[in-house]
Amino acid sequence: MKRNRIAGELWNIIYPILIYYAGYYVVCAVGVVLFQTFAVQTLTPVWNGILKGACMLGGLAFLYPIFLQEKEKRDFQKIKTISFFILAAFSCCAVVFMNILVEKSGLIQNSEAFQQSSERQFAVPLWLGLVLYGIIAPFAEEILFRFILVNRIQEWTGSLVAGVLISSALFGIYHGNVVQGVYAFVLGSVLAMMYLYYGNILAAIAFHGIGNIIIFLSSIYPELHRLLFEQIPWYVYLLVFIVFATAYCYRFWKRKRENL
Repeated sequence: MKRNRIAGELWNIIYPILIYYAGYYVVCAVGVVLFQTFAVQTLTPVWNGILKGACMLGGLAFLYPIFLQEKEKRDFQKIKTISFFILAAFSCCAVVFMNILVEKSGLIQNSEAFQQSSERQFAVPLWLGLVLYGIIAPFAEEILFRFILVNRIQEWTGSLVAGVLISSALFGIYHGNVVQGVYAFVLGSVLAMMYLYYGNILAAIAFHGIGNIIIFLSSIYPELHRLLFEQIPWYVYLLVFIVFATAYCYRFWKRKRENL
């Protein structure tokens, strides 16, 4: 009986991931058939980006019934306008610092998979990059990994920390290479905290989207890259990151104790 209960609880966590991938690959298959029908031999960066965005929307569509089930269990808290500006500042510092840290670690030079992934991501035009990385990817990934998985893992384990760490580990594995895996694990933990702190998945989506856009734009505009990655010392980002993270964690746990 206990074994069946554990299996059922594990399935409750695995099931949304499988549903997302089912929707993703159904759309991918349809896209491949359409490209073959119209005799498209090689996907350009634009069409590759459009297909990827469509696949993620397919996964999100398949997840929608599960999203509604989870939404019935909890209310979305209202987020003040000023909070989005704070989220933007924190997101900027977090993603730039993590990119600098990954670059200094030497992992990028030793990961061919990461380099190929980056080339594909940054090859899309500006308008597509803003839509794909600023809107579609944040919505799809935050709904799955934060809104659904953080809550379900927390309910299963009875531990909020386990919910954050396990969902972040799955988020890292989802990215498919070591460099992005480490990056996604750290930022996934921050994204989970943003969701839990504000009680609204839009906080994590905004943080995620802003961070993606900053990195994407810095890959297109050398002046922006030079400003963010060269003119501002890395330890400034580290200091600001620590201040933000400490303040959020302190206020979250303080509020949690007061509600006990």
